[in-house]
Amino acid sequence: MNIDLKLFLNRAVSSIQEEIRNTTATLRDKGWRRFSRAFVAGGAFVLASYMLIYSPASAKLEMIGERIAAAKSEFDSADSYKSLSGGLNAIYSHLPSKQKGDWLNASVLNCLEEEGVTADSIMPKEDADTPDSILHESLTVTAGMRYSQLLAVLNRLEHLRPRVEISSIHLKKDAQSVGNNQVTLEIDTLIPTQRFTP
Repeated sequence: MNIDLKLFLNRAVSSIQEEIRNTTATLRDKGWRRFSRAFVAGGAFVLASYMLIYSPASAKLEMIGERIAAAKSEFDSADSYKSLSGGLNAIYSHLPSKQKGDWLNASVLNCLEEEGVTADSIMPKEDADTPDSILHESLTVTAGMRYSQLLAVLNRLEHLRPRVEISSIHLKKDAQSVGNNQVTLEIDTLIPTQRFTP
């Protein structure tokens, strides 16, 4: 099979060489001017082929390449977008969705009542300075309770959703009631007034 291929290649090369010799001999004998029309027509055909077929196709290929690059860029940034969006939504899930109101009072009172504690006083604190898109709500709660009740109330407040923060605890032994303590809790939360959607 290799011998047949070599034989075919040798014949093809010799045939091409013979055609080139014949063409150059004919051009020498008859002159270039006689074939000038054919050369001009051939050049015009090549130029027309380039302008009508190759050039629009290469422009279209370049445009498709740009679209592919843009799609790759969008695809690469999709994971980053999903990650940032998930992080922002996780933060919002821990913050109150309601505007300032009684929900903080109700939530704190509910935590106290579930442990059998009655609040002696609940006082809203003056709001601290915060950016325009965040409201700061704060309470001071005073109640008498045992150590076990205090731990249970703190645990409930720490796991409260939406999230609140216990900013300070003041504990004073109640001299008149054995085992009881006078506890003052300062509880804060932040309320986003504007939610950004990614």
